[in-house]
Amino acid sequence: MSAPAAAAAATATTSPVFRSWLLWSALGAGAAYGFFRDASLKSAAAHKHAVETKDREIAHFNAARAAYAAQKAAEANKGAPATGIVSDPDSPDFDLEKVILHYAGETEAKH
Repeated sequence: MSAPAAAAAATATTSPVFRSWLLWSALGAGAAYGFFRDASLKSAAAHKHAVETKDREIAHFNAARAAYAAQKAAEANKGAPATGIVSDPDSPDFDLEKVILHYAGETEAKH
């Protein structure tokens, strides 16, 4: 038997009801796959968006914290000279000997 005759014989022996059922089953399976695939992609995109939003909020918070710390440091060192000598006796970095040597050196440089 030739190939076209075998194909025609196989097609003729398959029930039209079975072919119809197979066609609609494949269509339903494809639709179900598409529905679940779409749902999983939307869920993944929503999760990614939530993570990016959280990361952005954390970055803004850390930037604001750094800016506030810089502002407080600038306010604390407002009266400090550019030499780095801490002249505030309430500061934990205060060193009386360094302050005395610094001011003694300034008076010698003026004379």
